[in-house]
Amino acid sequence: MAVPFLSIISGMTDISGQLLELYKLKRDGSFFEQQAFSSKLREYEADAASERAAKREVLFAKLGEDRAQADHLRNTEFQLTAARINVALQQEIQADARLLENAPYGYDQRQLAEIVDHASGHGAKPALLIAPFFNDELSVNEADNGPPAFRVAIRRSWISCPWSNDVALLDGLLKRPLRNTDLDVLIIRQALHALPVILIHGEIQGQNRVWCSITAWNLAPPYTGQSININLPPLPFPQSNAHGKQERIEFEDGLGWAVAVTAGLLAEWFHLIKTGRRPKLHRQLDRDTISLREVGPGLAAAYDVAISANKIDVLSGRVNQAVLLAESGYDEIAVDVLRGIADDLNRGDRLTDPDALDLLRRAKSITDASDDDFLANTMQRSLEEESKRFLFRFLNLPEEM
Repeated sequence: MAVPFLSIISGMTDISGQLLELYKLKRDGSFFEQQAFSSKLREYEADAASERAAKREVLFAKLGEDRAQADHLRNTEFQLTAARINVALQQEIQADARLLENAPYGYDQRQLAEIVDHASGHGAKPALLIAPFFNDELSVNEADNGPPAFRVAIRRSWISCPWSNDVALLDGLLKRPLRNTDLDVLIIRQALHALPVILIHGEIQGQNRVWCSITAWNLAPPYTGQSININLPPLPFPQSNAHGKQERIEFEDGLGWAVAVTAGLLAEWFHLIKTGRRPKLHRQLDRDTISLREVGPGLAAAYDVAISANKIDVLSGRVNQAVLLAESGYDEIAVDVLRGIADDLNRGDRLTDPDALDLLRRAKSITDASDDDFLANTMQRSLEEESKRFLFRFLNLPEEM
């Protein structure tokens, strides 16, 4: 663009010089000389104008070529970019289609996460997913489209439990058995990685043995992303005989109860660590059943995690733990737990639990039944001090008087 403007400016400079010459001739030259010079000047101007017009034509032609070339390049780049985007989009669509085809659920990952998030109250409680058990003697088509083995028994056992509201049951969300085992579990975890989930799955081995597994994740904030895997002992599968049908029903009911208790224990971990809610599962079980003896230590262990995660202070956690163990029938272990904090209580350390008075009263009943007089006296003094503090707070009086 700079060259034409320079030519125009140069031409204007030439005209100024010629006009100056004309002025001089008008002043000094003869009439004929002036006429000759004027004719020469007009010819020069005509030639210059023609030359400038030609240059403009060349310039406009060049600009048109450059613009056309630039438009072509932009159009070509646009088409290439659009093609790359389309290829990437098609690859993504095909990958999602393959994943959905092979996944054990019938939704895309976004829909699946939205369903579970809504059902669990945005992670306020764990989601309980039940997959049909995989029978290794069936073909893939038979296993995927056959009856959902054990789902009915597990679902009904869970619904009948007093603690059924501790989780969000989403039976039917998984459309087939987890025949790819670890891969299927990984796919489900990837889709629901941000939500607390308890997943029930298992296999039937040769119509002779049943393996049941429970996989859970995000149950112990802030330890998000970590999973818990529980494998129940292998159970002998009832054989077909005259009483086979009734034995199978009883077997499924027993399996459903074991799964319900185990899932309930995991839900108690979640609620204790997330909100500080005390476990109640051990009080909802029959004290004479084996389930109670097995659940007690599992619930008590949740307090270790809560203490390490700073969700509860050490003294409150240990006293709660001791009370839970005693309620579960583990009196001696409960006394040992209280011995571990006796020195802290003798130094005057206090529980921050809002129910500290009731907890110390229960702890005192545990130590009174033991033969440890020192520990019993420690609990007695701690209970008396907490009773005074409770009374002062009730009367709105300062504790130090």
